Amino acid sequence: MKFCAIQLPYAHDYKQAEKSVDFLLAELAKCDDSCDLILTPEYSNAPAAFPPGEAIPFARAQAPRLLEAARATAIRCHAIVALSGLLEVAPGVFRNTTRLFDREGNVAGDLFNGKFMINKDALVNYALDAIPNQPGSRVHTGISFSANH
Repeated sequence: MKFCAIQLPYAHDYKQAEKSVDFLLAELAKCDDSCDLILTPEYSNAPAAFPPGEAIPFARAQAPRLLEAARATAIRCHAIVALSGLLEVAPGVFRNTTRLFDREGNVAGDLFNGKFMINKDALVNYALDAIPNQPGSRVHTGISFSANH
């Protein structure tokens, strides 16, 4: 098992946050099929301290290109990709979330708020079982994911 953990530079000035997102996109593009699991840091689509009211609009604008890059990376590398960010989990509801993409680029589910929300449309493709004594944890293709700290 080989994994790649990408750490992007968080901008000291929120006006530079897009450069951090661009860095993450470039790093995802460098991943190859030697990786089994690719991880990104929290708030990948909002990597700075924003003034009140500006984080969600920025995150909303950046999410589509990051989500597409994560999906494409999963397919190209045949790897599980865990993209963490300020993501929309319901219409107008944003949470610090990790979205899991399977090796074919399908959304396996979201980890947020101590729970793993499974993509029910794709359940037939996944072996997701609770780990004893670890609420909020799941196993996906033999890898344990947990929203617990």
